[in-house]
Amino acid sequence: MEMLKNLSSIDLQFNWTEVFASLSVTTVLSLIVVGVYMLTHKRRGYDQEFIQTLVFLSLVVASVMLVIGHNLAGAFGLVGAVSIIRFRTRVENPQDTAYIFLAMAVGLSCGLRQYLIAVSATIFITAILLAFWKSDFAKSLPPQNGNLLSVKVPDVIPGRKLLESTFDDDVESWDIVSIQAIDDRNAVINYRVTLKKNSSFQRFAKKLFENVQGKMIILRFEAA
Repeated sequence: MEMLKNLSSIDLQFNWTEVFASLSVTTVLSLIVVGVYMLTHKRRGYDQEFIQTLVFLSLVVASVMLVIGHNLAGAFGLVGAVSIIRFRTRVENPQDTAYIFLAMAVGLSCGLRQYLIAVSATIFITAILLAFWKSDFAKSLPPQNGNLLSVKVPDVIPGRKLLESTFDDDVESWDIVSIQAIDDRNAVINYRVTLKKNSSFQRFAKKLFENVQGKMIILRFEAA
């Protein structure tokens, strides 16, 4: 009941022109954000639903902020009211999470009619994202030689911990080439591993298979 009182106390003093302007600016800026996302993910591919969700998320956040405004009691009341909603979608790529926060920031700024902040932040952040993409910033160069290892794991983080603990004694260096999600739980991790001089392909392969047997599936292990 207290949450409903907080919500009922929200001041709804705005006109349709402000609403239309806020949602219009939100739409334009969120389209710029998803345009940059599609451009930088063109080679890897992207999920159409994720792209559409970023735009919807900005508009929903802007709409909520138009209702709440600067009413702190109403904001806390609304947070309590929607806290029962649980989202189970996992985001594998950390950069996708950053895009979600950027879409939310656009909606928050436009919902509070802080258009200068919204436009400036969108231009500045997307410019940095484009610069990182164009320059391939902070790219890790893989070893020139090594062995290719592909493993199907039921969960990425525990799977990585178990696999990489096997590397300690026999692997000189390793690098993750890619992580490919199969469904909500399963994924394929592709490694490039370089063995130590005092180790051997057969010895490491035997130890690897013994460690992961029954827990994950070795899809490929061969010389690069």
